Amino acid sequence: MPFYSRDDRLPADGDKFYYENTIPSQTYDGSISDLLEPPSSLGSSTAVSQFSDSTNRRGVKIPALESPSPLAKKRKQEDGPDEEPEMLWRSAKTVKVEEDSPTLASTVNDNVVVLAWAPRVQHMVDKYDLSIGVQWEITRLLSTNHITYNDLTPEKLSALRGPNADAAQRAARILLNVPEQAESDDTAFAQEKSLLSPWAELDTEIETLKLDPDAGLGNSTVKPGWYGGKVVFPLKIKPKKENRSGKGPITGYQIVLDHATLSSSTRFARKSGSAAFIRVKIAMDILRSNASMMIDLFLKPFVLWDRVFRAFFAKDDNVFLFCTNETMDESGMLRTIDNGRQSLLEFVEFHNPLREGDKQLLCKWASRMALGLSNSVPGPRIDPRDIFETPDIVSTDGTNSDLTDGCGLCNKTLPMMIYHQLALEGVPAAIQFRLGGMKGLLLQQPQSTISDRPQVTYRPSQLKIRGQPEHPSHLTIDLLRTSRMRTSVSISAEVIRNLEDNGVPRRALADLFRARITEVMEGLTDWEGSNAMLKLWATLERLGGVHNQRRAIEAGGEARARGLGGGFDRPNADEDGDDNEPDESGFDPGLQQRSRAWDPDEESGCPSGLEETMISLLASGFTPNNSSICRAKLQAIYLSRARILTSRIKFTVPQSASAFVVPDPCGVLGPNEIHIKASRPALKMEDGLEADIVVGDVLITRNPCKVPSDVRKVRAVDHPELAGYVDVIVVSAHPSAQRLLELLAGGKLDSSFTLTLSNYSRVIISSGDYDGDTCIVIWDQQIVAPFKNSDIKYATPPAGMLQRQFTRDNTTVDKFIQTHNAVQDNERKVAEIQRYLLSNLRDMTQLGMYSSFHENAIITYGYSNPRTVRLAHMFNTLMDSAKTGYSLTRAAWQDDFHKHFHKVGPKYRELASTRRRKKLEHPSDEYVTRSERSPYHRNSKEIMDYFVNVAKEEYDKLCIQMDEKFKALHFGDYENGIPPDKDLAQPWFAAEERAITCPSLAKDLRAIAAHVNRVYDERKAVQTDKRIEERQDQLRALSKKFASGPPLEAMQVIFDEAQIRRLAASYAYVHDWKKKRTFANSIGGDGWSRFPWDVAFRELCHIKAQCAVGHSQTVTMFFFNHLRMVKT
Repeated sequence: MPFYSRDDRLPADGDKFYYENTIPSQTYDGSISDLLEPPSSLGSSTAVSQFSDSTNRRGVKIPALESPSPLAKKRKQEDGPDEEPEMLWRSAKTVKVEEDSPTLASTVNDNVVVLAWAPRVQHMVDKYDLSIGVQWEITRLLSTNHITYNDLTPEKLSALRGPNADAAQRAARILLNVPEQAESDDTAFAQEKSLLSPWAELDTEIETLKLDPDAGLGNSTVKPGWYGGKVVFPLKIKPKKENRSGKGPITGYQIVLDHATLSSSTRFARKSGSAAFIRVKIAMDILRSNASMMIDLFLKPFVLWDRVFRAFFAKDDNVFLFCTNETMDESGMLRTIDNGRQSLLEFVEFHNPLREGDKQLLCKWASRMALGLSNSVPGPRIDPRDIFETPDIVSTDGTNSDLTDGCGLCNKTLPMMIYHQLALEGVPAAIQFRLGGMKGLLLQQPQSTISDRPQVTYRPSQLKIRGQPEHPSHLTIDLLRTSRMRTSVSISAEVIRNLEDNGVPRRALADLFRARITEVMEGLTDWEGSNAMLKLWATLERLGGVHNQRRAIEAGGEARARGLGGGFDRPNADEDGDDNEPDESGFDPGLQQRSRAWDPDEESGCPSGLEETMISLLASGFTPNNSSICRAKLQAIYLSRARILTSRIKFTVPQSASAFVVPDPCGVLGPNEIHIKASRPALKMEDGLEADIVVGDVLITRNPCKVPSDVRKVRAVDHPELAGYVDVIVVSAHPSAQRLLELLAGGKLDSSFTLTLSNYSRVIISSGDYDGDTCIVIWDQQIVAPFKNSDIKYATPPAGMLQRQFTRDNTTVDKFIQTHNAVQDNERKVAEIQRYLLSNLRDMTQLGMYSSFHENAIITYGYSNPRTVRLAHMFNTLMDSAKTGYSLTRAAWQDDFHKHFHKVGPKYRELASTRRRKKLEHPSDEYVTRSERSPYHRNSKEIMDYFVNVAKEEYDKLCIQMDEKFKALHFGDYENGIPPDKDLAQPWFAAEERAITCPSLAKDLRAIAAHVNRVYDERKAVQTDKRIEERQDQLRALSKKFASGPPLEAMQVIFDEAQIRRLAASYAYVHDWKKKRTFANSIGGDGWSRFPWDVAFRELCHIKAQCAVGHSQTVTMFFFNHLRMVKT
């Protein structure tokens, strides 16, 4: 596409030219089918069309850019460097070119994606030795149009010298000309900022790697206990604003850099350094419109100042870029330099060598790059002499089932070292790991003892990459997770449907559903008795996951490895939001970073989550019996839980547990036997007591659960030789049996395999092995006793399904090498490898649609109908298509879409998506329903529709109970002006009494009141319907303003800041009540609002606690956040 000006006239002085890259238009006739229809071989490397460098994607010839004349070159040399271009950031190739920049126009072309590049600025970056963080911040502000290249003056850039922790932190303020006193930054949020800001950690990484280049891998004597790779540099590709209407295809995109942040670490980042990688998130709308366009984009190098990044892997909607040994010189040409980094080919070869004679599919080879991108914590380093190989155990019944697929062994020293390293609650029986080219689980060897060195014994099924060089990065354990057991786990709609189809009465399932609702809601409304508030505190802490969430935040990137789950990595920002514009509260994304969702306001002390707010109120002496705010917050929790429990048909089974599933290491379990034991008595039994082991018939399953054979009844036994294997589910590895988690997709089990009654224990989970899969075990006899194992035929895909409905890229590693050995053009060789490495860049809509097709078929045809079962296997095949090379044919997609697509879907899905039990948007006859009888239907009404009715009945009961329980409180004396909570009003009233005889104190009180009144009048700016991060930022701005005055220097009698804060909090409560009491009535109860609590929560709690019966105990937030009630 050629350069063009804003109109047809010749450009005048000062005009700028625009070069925009657009995604090619697609024909759209209003058909949903066309919009959802992917390219015929989406996900395959052959799906990417190749275009010559001289044409655009429509085949239009791109006119060559003229080189500057000799006279222009001479003038440039005499006049010095010109002003460099600024990026318009509408796409990766969008460049806004100053008219007097002929050098750039002649050298920056369609073969390079320029994130930021300007020789004049680069000279200053080098001169002032600007840090990586500063360079990233400059580029981020350019990408969001907050600044242009012309703003990058020597004065500003020279002020940004220094380490990242200092300079990068100040970069936005200096570049945006924000006065220092106006910057929103103080010590109140120091802890939260330290958890979010990456700059100090980046400095540590850079300085440590100077002393020891391998220190980032951990286990370094230079900095014991430290490891690198924790800083993430994120980048987003989003539709342009004009393409967000949802009508028609996406026609353009923009690239925006996000704030760098702390996150989990990966092996790649630990070895090469955090700054060597950029993580790209692509909007699904763009992938849905044209995934191959994105692959074409990522075949090009990305230039970020003097560094060049190239894409080396893609996973769904994420692409990972690596900093190579290239740079862009002043002429705009890429060249190789000696900067201590590798080329892309060297990087790939180091981690995942291409070996002649390797017969594995090239797509599977490409998928192995993911081993270095797993979020992990470096564990002990293993001596090569302590790495052993042992054969897999293979069944002897002719099926050749690998009974130990993905699970190796280790001595007790390794988990013991990890136990101490991560301060775990117990020594793990199994760990999920990566080690060089190995992956999967390591299970403690039987009768293992503690020795001097950790030892690993792997199985051939675990070795995914061969030929790696012996390097510390390949000899260090990458720890992903440790074994832990969760009890009373939830079962999904998929499992519920399976249970009913295999004989479990729906009434029994409904009883469990009702029991869970009753248990939760009664725990929120039992307020009587001496320990009632302690029990309520414990219930709220458990429901809100408050303790675990706090621990996860503190653990940072190690939360997953420690078994804390979630917590640290923030979800991606709303892709529909505008990152470039300040919001209504004045929050400027160019200058500031959003607060982390649900973090407390450190200024006011007010927690963000309802449950955490409630336990803080209870701990200070407030109760729902004596406090309107306490009652209102608890009612909000009650209503929220009622809605969630009755809108998401997903409930816990008390007599259940989930954990890693591992093969029997002792060989003592017979076919159809498992062993499940907890490290402490936590497994609920039928009599209500808790035990540490389960014995008897049980059901075992996992998600996804798509076909009738995905839940199996097996026998749990207590075997003394397995007593030490706790918090894992041990399954049989008996030679006459087959692997319980046999792979059904990817060629391990295909239509040529015949299942028999002698090998039925093989059939539980599609795509399952022992490399870290988690299974659910249920021993509630209401469910187990009536359950009948289904016919094992369902475990096999229908005959010919793969051949008829999929195509396959059968290119092997060896074939690829033979084909490309003669290629001399390095760029072409890189591009060909990248096409496979990026082949998993895909729109996940197709996979999700097949899950919906399967669900629609369950309702229409029945759970075990052959048509339904086929769709389940189609889903399983697509889920692993990146590794197996299978691509759905266009004809198969169109046929299934036509037969199984439903524009509305099941009623329970819409109910679950609202979570608020709002009125359903569609009449009942517009949902997927059973309109005709089928021999595969257990009942005329599908079970999830049955649960919708049960849920409605329960919700109606809960609403009646809520109206009765949460009646408004009336404690205020309106006539005499006495607020409901005299304790909170007492400090202000007492001060007013003293001020009668002390004019100076009266003046101080007037100043405090005036300040509070001003802040009170500004409270309306807070918009409670905003996204949580935006709402938090607005509330924090209000509390910060509240805490900023009146200044102590203006006081005449009061000499203590703490006294000002105490009086301001008390007055805020009194003033708010006086303003609100006119609205108080028999329905609303005591007049109050959130204002005093939003700005002075901590101080109001202090006042209340000091007035409590008995004594109060002052405790720091650090200790308070670690308190947990074990028994009540």
